[in-house]
Amino acid sequence: MMSYLRRSKEQSITIHMGLALSLAFLSLLFFLTGVLANVEVENMCTWVGAMLHYALLSSLTWMGIEVFNTFWLVYMVCWIKVTDQRALLAHYFTTMTILAILVSSGIIMLFLVYRKIRTRDEWKQNRVAFLSIWGLSCLFGTTWGLTFLNYDPLSDFILFLSCFLNSFQG
Repeated sequence: MMSYLRRSKEQSITIHMGLALSLAFLSLLFFLTGVLANVEVENMCTWVGAMLHYALLSSLTWMGIEVFNTFWLVYMVCWIKVTDQRALLAHYFTTMTILAILVSSGIIMLFLVYRKIRTRDEWKQNRVAFLSIWGLSCLFGTTWGLTFLNYDPLSDFILFLSCFLNSFQG
């Protein structure tokens, strides 16, 4: 397995370099088309068009190889299957414990911030600050807290909802 990972990393570097070089060649040709179009050489437009076509096809081919390589790397990773009791135990002790610590510490910090700012004069005049802090805390905590509900009947829906809500954090 280790030699496979080493070989796949070396293969990935070659694929990344091929994609980068083909995109650089395509961009360079694209930027130079205005200059090359003014050169008074017979068939220059034909040659530039052919090179642009080649560079575009090369870039698209390297992108396809990149997609296939990424799929292959993800597919070949040994994911934890939650069907085994030991894997389920590992899942709860690692992922769920850390998640519980994160969510509970977020709730504690929100409570401490509330206690600290509720006595200030600005707080008494403008409660929008608390509502925005509360809203952000709910948004951040909800996305992580949804992982607690990640069980088979609702698993796909919960993961979709989590990804959708996480997109609002950026």
